[in-house]
Amino acid sequence: MSRQEEMSATTVRALEGALNARDREATVALFASDGVFHPGAAGASFAGPEAIADALFGFLDFHKSGQFETAHEVIAGDEAYNEWKWVGITSDGEPSES
Repeated sequence: MSRQEEMSATTVRALEGALNARDREATVALFASDGVFHPGAAGASFAGPEAIADALFGFLDFHKSGQFETAHEVIAGDEAYNEWKWVGITSDGEPSES
C-alpha cells in the first residue's frame, strides 16, 4: 500500500469512528473542501464538507442509537470506496439494519 493509500485508509477509518461517536466537527474536518460523497441512494451526491455532514447526520439524527461497521473497503490513491453495515434503533424505537 502506498503512503497516499495509507493516509486515505486512515482517514476513512477515522470517518467511521467520528460518525459512530456522532461527532459532527470531526466528520467535517475529515473532508476536503472539494470532497464529494455518493451514498448508496441512486443519483444522490453531496459536495463539500458541510453538505456531506448534513446528509450523514440527517441519517444519524433519524436514529436513537446505532453503529456503522465496515463490510468492504477499497482504497486506490486518494479515493476510497467503503461499504458499511448499519445496525441501530430509530427514534421511534424500531430496529434498523442495512
